[in-house]
Amino acid sequence: MKKSLYISHSKRGGIHYYLDASARYRCIFPCEYNEEGHTKHCIHFNQIDHIDLSNYQTVIFHRPSISLKLKKTLKNLKRLNIKAVVDFDDLLFAPQYALLNPTYLSGNVSGSYAKRAINKYYKALMLFEFVQTSTEPLTEHVKAIHPNCSVETHYNMIPSRWTEL
Repeated sequence: MKKSLYISHSKRGGIHYYLDASARYRCIFPCEYNEEGHTKHCIHFNQIDHIDLSNYQTVIFHRPSISLKLKKTLKNLKRLNIKAVVDFDDLLFAPQYALLNPTYLSGNVSGSYAKRAINKYYKALMLFEFVQTSTEPLTEHVKAIHPNCSVETHYNMIPSRWTEL
């Protein structure tokens, strides 16, 4: 039995991360997709201390930014020989686009904040050997800035319950 853990890093936190559309498409919906012999769970990163990571073969981190806790978690996964994958569904990791970010353009954050935030995503991305993205253009961006990683495109999917009448 294969087991995967999806970890959302949504700014909405552990109680409300399911309200984040990106977390739904990249974490929650994949967990709902039934694959025989594959069990999937989904949590928010702030819940990770309550999880026995040794129960999983793969852990997928959705939109992480660099932190000491992320580094420690990745070190623990490596020690346990568990595959760690980073997932990005938006161009959050490319420093050259920091000032094109919608939150900056809307005036909600300063330019220096936008640059720091993107740099944190970039640094997190660089910690991973395995990357998945939601589109081919994102995959190409990852390949350009992180050429030694293994990167795959995993398109967004919706659960069948949304299409059944």
